[in-house]
Amino acid sequence: MNKLFLPTQLKDYYTFFQVPARRWWFALIGLIGTLVLVAGYAMLFSLMPDVERPENVIEGAWQYPLEFLAGNLFLGGLIVVAILASWIFYRQGFGWLSSVVGRFRWKWFSVTLAVFGIGFLLNHICAFLLLGMPAGIEGLELAVRPYTVLMVIVILLATPFQAAGEEYFFRGMIGRLVAAAVPFRKAGLILSCVISTLFFMTLHNDASLTNNLLYITMGLACWWLAYRTGGIEASIALHTLQNIVGRWSIPFINFAELPERADNGVFSMILEIVFLIILTLIIDLLARRRGLVRMSSPSAEIPEVVKTGKMVIDIASSAEPATKDDLPRFDTTVRLYNS
Repeated sequence: MNKLFLPTQLKDYYTFFQVPARRWWFALIGLIGTLVLVAGYAMLFSLMPDVERPENVIEGAWQYPLEFLAGNLFLGGLIVVAILASWIFYRQGFGWLSSVVGRFRWKWFSVTLAVFGIGFLLNHICAFLLLGMPAGIEGLELAVRPYTVLMVIVILLATPFQAAGEEYFFRGMIGRLVAAAVPFRKAGLILSCVISTLFFMTLHNDASLTNNLLYITMGLACWWLAYRTGGIEASIALHTLQNIVGRWSIPFINFAELPERADNGVFSMILEIVFLIILTLIIDLLARRRGLVRMSSPSAEIPEVVKTGKMVIDIASSAEPATKDDLPRFDTTVRLYNS
């Protein structure tokens, strides 16, 4: 791999496409190309034949779970689209799209998954104690249905792929490409946060004000986690657990009575936003305590990193030589570029 397609100066997760081999305007080409790839992927996915419902099967016992599965698999396929776009336009593969250390940090992902799992369970317990039945299912009868077990399995298996697909697309590609298109780091980060979050909210196509406020909060939290931890693992964990816990009632609802989109009440929304903020700050604190690498320069002659435990006021004074644990694909010896 040509080292000029990786940063030679310290870059955070969102500025990682600012590399010597590409000028700033190339990010605009990459953004258009990525959207074209997604449109082509959607067209190919739409050509898949519909499975006809067999006779003598209880209505909804398999049809809705399979439709739900198909929708989640489509979003999960955005992982492949994002990786393909990252490689086509910037020659950076799955590892560098996952974090600034060139790999998906599974131990860190497991830690954040546990924290968010506990946090969202506490959120729903508080909702029951303070607000009664969560908003959006009032008047609907909750009971064990013929499709309950199948729906639970589908949610548990498909939701992680759906969440990861959205994160790799919105934060991994859209967020990075917007930041790469702006030569000024702070302005690029602000635009990256605003545009990727608004895009995330818009594509959910929800007319509910409370739901849109939640989407904005989710988008901001996921953006912040990737920025502060140097990788996308924590945002995937947040997105996964939020969706799984938020869908707890779906397997027990009569699909014939299921509204098009459940609306979150104001108090329920406020409670969930408060928990999102608290959990995001907890993960930020854990990242600093563990010294996660949040900035790196893998193609520098002597690679450097900035860890979350450091106050990044002056990047140069906060940098330190990378170790094999920091950048496992690179050593710390001086290397000369091939001319």
